[in-house]
Amino acid sequence: MDGCVRGDGPGGGNRVGDRCGDLGGTDRSPYGALLYRGKPDEVFWNVRCIRSCVYDRYGYAGPERHIGGDPHQYPDVGLWSRISPGSPDAERIPKGGGALREMKNGISSGCSLCVRGFSVWRHGRETVHDVSFRLRPGLVGLLGPNGSGKTTLMKGMLDLGLKRQGEIWLESAGPGGEPMKTVRLERMASRQLSACLAYVPQDTVSGGGFSVLEFAAMGRTRFLSFLENPGRDDYEAAGRALEEMGIRELADRSMDALSGGERKLAWLARARVQGAQWTILDEPAGGLDFGRQHDFFASLKRTAGQRAMGILASIHDPQLAFTYCDQVLFMKEGRIPAQVSRTDGDFEERFIRLAGGLYHMTGQTAEAMGEKPIIWRREADA
Repeated sequence: MDGCVRGDGPGGGNRVGDRCGDLGGTDRSPYGALLYRGKPDEVFWNVRCIRSCVYDRYGYAGPERHIGGDPHQYPDVGLWSRISPGSPDAERIPKGGGALREMKNGISSGCSLCVRGFSVWRHGRETVHDVSFRLRPGLVGLLGPNGSGKTTLMKGMLDLGLKRQGEIWLESAGPGGEPMKTVRLERMASRQLSACLAYVPQDTVSGGGFSVLEFAAMGRTRFLSFLENPGRDDYEAAGRALEEMGIRELADRSMDALSGGERKLAWLARARVQGAQWTILDEPAGGLDFGRQHDFFASLKRTAGQRAMGILASIHDPQLAFTYCDQVLFMKEGRIPAQVSRTDGDFEERFIRLAGGLYHMTGQTAEAMGEKPIIWRREADA
């Protein structure tokens, strides 16, 4: 893509704001005043939109449209203000890799995600109530019926514009028997936080006209300085992620031309190249066909094990959680009454009892082709 913008806007369409408008409209965002206050086009000419209008702490492209005008939905506006020549903050713009180095000095890979006394409010009402849990690295399922608070909990953990209170941190044993190290996430700056948490939302909006490869490369944002474009290594990392997700043949296709399932896989590839300690996926199986759901969760489990990372995924299908997840959180009416781990001796019995309680069903396993599917019956029919 030559240049960073297209369109017929002011200055012949040579402003980053034109493409930002495609992703949500600068007239509605905090960026509008910053991008259109008389700066010459050449200031932004070499700033790819990959590095600008879609910059976000979680590698998330564009605003969450359903939040509608909430200033928390946008990335660090203070960082944008530092574009101004002579800004007192100009020398403090984070450089590429700085956050990663800071994270590596503070905590090692294979860290646990810990939450304590965590509550979240939505539309003025407390919808997640005083939840606490500690998750070891691996694939973790968040299982619960519609309206139980799964998405609200995830957005609260990610600080996506919702009122919240409580503690959230990463925890890791130090090398060579050193004491436990912790990294607090509640007030962490955007660049540092992107080394800790990556996010794929439930509703994956279009990619603003970018190719699938360009969109996946956006996940490398945190490794680059503000005016730096992605390089060969970044695009190679993005290509490998597309290969892992089974969509390498879509690399040159526009994000806007993808099906819902293909777009979800592109977003997942983007989160993967971000290289965060934990990735949070809101209903990742949505839009995937039956075969791809199982292939995808098998890939998630393999990736979490190979990279000593954590993946928290909200799930509606108990069978997917039972088959692939190392740990499972059960959520109901804004609370987490229990969690189970595959290392528990009574994992199978507790999982069936707790999952059945969420959906008012009873179940038992059956041996079939080396697997143990769960056969469910409604309680009224049992």
